[in-house]
Amino acid sequence: MSRIKLAELAQIAEIIAAVAVVVSLIYVGREVQSNTYAVQGAAMQAVATTDADALLTIAADSTLSEIVRLGHLDSFQLTPADAFRYQLFMRQFWLSMQNIYQQSALGLMDPSVWQSYVSVICGMWSRAGPWETWSEHTNVLDAAFVAVVEECERT
Repeated sequence: MSRIKLAELAQIAEIIAAVAVVVSLIYVGREVQSNTYAVQGAAMQAVATTDADALLTIAADSTLSEIVRLGHLDSFQLTPADAFRYQLFMRQFWLSMQNIYQQSALGLMDPSVWQSYVSVICGMWSRAGPWETWSEHTNVLDAAFVAVVEECERT
C-alpha cells in the first residue's frame, strides 16, 4: 500500500473546495430567487393595502365620496374647500400610482400587473376632474412617471 503524498492531498482538497464553492453558489442562487419572490410579494401586498385603504376611506365617508364623484365630473363645480380636498385626494392617487410605477420599473412586480394600473391611469382621461387638476401635481411627480401618464392622452 502506497502512502498518499502531500501534493496528492492538496489536489484532493482543491477538488473538494471547488465542489463546495459550486454547491454554495447554487444555494446562494436559490436563496436570491426566493428572496426576490418574497420582495415581489411584499410589494404587491403593499400596493393592495394602499388601494384598499384609499377605497375604504372614500366608501366610509359620504362627504368625501361626493367630493370625489363630483370632482371627477367637473372639479370647477366644487366649493373652494371641497376643491382643495379633491386636489389632496388626487395627489394621493397620483403618488400611489407613481409608487406602483417605480416598483414595476425596479422589477418588483409582474409587468401584467403594471399594465392593469396603466389601464386605470389612462381611464382617468375620460373624466374631466383629474385632468383639470393634473398640472397641480406634476411638479411633485417623477418626470418618467409624468411621461407615462401623459402618453395616455396621446393614445
